[in-house]
Amino acid sequence: MMRLTADLVREIKKKLWDGATHQIVATMFGVSQPHVSRIAKGSQWADVVWPDGSFGGFPLSRRIELMSLREQNTAVLIDSASIHLKTIDVAVEVQHAIDAVEAEQEQEFLAAATTTKKEHVKRKGKKKQADQPRLSWAEVEQQDPNNQLICSASDDATKAAICIAFAQLPKSMWNTLKTAELVDEIKTKMNI
Repeated sequence: MMRLTADLVREIKKKLWDGATHQIVATMFGVSQPHVSRIAKGSQWADVVWPDGSFGGFPLSRRIELMSLREQNTAVLIDSASIHLKTIDVAVEVQHAIDAVEAEQEQEFLAAATTTKKEHVKRKGKKKQADQPRLSWAEVEQQDPNNQLICSASDDATKAAICIAFAQLPKSMWNTLKTAELVDEIKTKMNI
């Protein structure tokens, strides 16, 4: 424990005056919380002046001011919490909207993939690829030259599967993982 001096007690009284709790002040100055309480009550170090120039225990007028400030701060915290909860509600609504859009995109993708599968089943057993709707490789490269699938296509089988898949899907879905899976599925099912 630290041995207190009049100067340290003035600093303790200043911290208490500013609204610090007894426990925080005790920790800051390396003394016990009961010791700080005795200073605040005026049972010890009553001859050391408070920041307002008074002596003795913690002035009642300042205690009332601090209680009023704490109530105001509590009201502000409650308002802040209310705003925070409203923000969370908005975030949840936005997430629901995003989920709905993603579900709609998933349905579009599945519909397009199902169409491709149905057309593949219709022409099963036929060797011609002409009846399968497709884009030419030049059209695919021209429409989306930076697409990862297009850039990584190194063999004719992959290029043909990409042309078939891209003809079935909206351009906005060309650069998705699901489209890459669809291309692989088309290659497998067509035995390309």
